Amino acid sequence: MKKSYSLLTAICVCLFLSFEALTNASGAPAGRSGSPASGGNTCASAGCHNGPAVSTQSISISSDIPSSGFVENTDYTITVQLDAGATGVTRTGFQASVESGAGHEGTITTGGNAEVRLSGLYVTHNSSGTAAVGNMKTYTFQWNSGTAPDQTTVYVAANFANNNGGTGGDVILTETTVLSKESGISLNEPQDIAVKMYPNPASEMVHLENVPTEVNALYLLNLKGQRLSTFTADTYLNAGVWTLPLETLPAGQYFIRADTPGLSVQKLQVTK
Repeated sequence: MKKSYSLLTAICVCLFLSFEALTNASGAPAGRSGSPASGGNTCASAGCHNGPAVSTQSISISSDIPSSGFVENTDYTITVQLDAGATGVTRTGFQASVESGAGHEGTITTGGNAEVRLSGLYVTHNSSGTAAVGNMKTYTFQWNSGTAPDQTTVYVAANFANNNGGTGGDVILTETTVLSKESGISLNEPQDIAVKMYPNPASEMVHLENVPTEVNALYLLNLKGQRLSTFTADTYLNAGVWTLPLETLPAGQYFIRADTPGLSVQKLQVTK
């Protein structure tokens, strides 16, 4: 969320050094999304940006999460659209985070968008992502839900800059949107289904029977919900039984989840 001498001035620089200014022009420093984890901080702070009150500026946050809610360990695209309204703007910036009351949730990546970058656990614009067109600017990034709980929230702070080469006259605005989780999908609360998994505990391999035929892949997850391995039906399914190799896996607890939403998670204990 920075602006400067034609795209290169710092947006949230509290040190008056030209090197720092150039460095931070490519995005806001971590912890400026206005979220609880950032302490409510944005770039509207002493030594950073200041300007008039919000008038016609607005932020909209959307995603490709279905109406039924997000499921665990699944990638989604989150879209942030900035609208300056009637005020007119040529430069914008933003920072976003995804959090629950426990802190940051899931994993944020750029999703291949060349106009954004990561700033710690936050996502922000970079030096090529500040130009607004027709008073509008859209940013996208990818979020993997991990084991995020229901009512996880996307926090966004945006800078509508007047491009005057300084930090005055800029409007900082925040917005949030709450993400609902599909009911019944939780790594922490596996459900009883007909799938038979054996042996468990296991060391070299594990077998799964009665997996529904519509399942094309099984995912091995750690306790944080992060995907460690993907097993596809064409390689690991034979005569109705999935056989998953575990030789290289350290001892510990894991989860096995199908690629079909709504199917229960299986808890696996690996011993060595």
